[in-house]
Amino acid sequence: MLKIPLLKEYRLKEILIPSLICFENNRYDRYSQRNCVLNLYQSRNHKTFEHRDKSIFRGMVIPSLRHLELLYGSKDELRVGANGKLLINALNLNEKIFNEALKIIILELDQKIFRFTESLREKEYSKNMFIELISSRIGGKSQKQNTERINKWLKILKEVGVIVEQDLLRISDDFENLIKREIDANNKDFHYFHKKFFTTYKKLSKSVSGIVKIEDIRETICVEILQEKMEIITESIFDKLFSRIPYSDQEYMISLGKPMGAKEKLYEHKGSLYDTIFIKHYEKE
Repeated sequence: MLKIPLLKEYRLKEILIPSLICFENNRYDRYSQRNCVLNLYQSRNHKTFEHRDKSIFRGMVIPSLRHLELLYGSKDELRVGANGKLLINALNLNEKIFNEALKIIILELDQKIFRFTESLREKEYSKNMFIELISSRIGGKSQKQNTERINKWLKILKEVGVIVEQDLLRISDDFENLIKREIDANNKDFHYFHKKFFTTYKKLSKSVSGIVKIEDIRETICVEILQEKMEIITESIFDKLFSRIPYSDQEYMISLGKPMGAKEKLYEHKGSLYDTIFIKHYEKE
């Protein structure tokens, strides 16, 4: 059965991306993050600050960004993930690369969680028929709840141009090319990524005794490759490329560390989740 989250806020470019910028520009300052986000909404005089904090900041924006896997952490340690940083930096470069990055990230999330495009690759549907189809795959919710969840994700898919709706819902004309060109990790420059991975680890390891958070490497590489090559490497693509790096050879040995407690943004390898990496380089004789 599908487990489709409820995105209480679904306006990507109008609200969610600006909110993401609020979190990034005010790191570890929850008060400033909250004020920045609430300023994106029209103030309603009859709503108290406490009510807007609970209903908008904590009730809509944070959960929605979490469901989109752009934000992680808790309370005063809410942190923008690699995909979020990728979007912010793409927006600073130009609108075209930002729109492409946003489209790819949303498509990857659909393939991972919602799987709407999986059904639309098979045939086109009227909106009502599609809602009925997806509702039959969701368990434990009322029809009203199912419809709300489906409609909000459809709005996001339409906003980024993954699907279009005329008389029927269908995937966009460039859908297959997008998957082959951007989402398939086999089409990326692995040699360049391999070199970038080890130089990034070396740079980050200097201040942490060699034990580096994998998410820190993800964030750095995704942003630097975007800036250097105008190429989009998402979290998912990073993990696929990372999994192709041999964990040992004549020059080094990679060790992965498991999280000490409940963590987010982990790296999955052979069915286990990891939080950190340590690379031991052998001395040349």
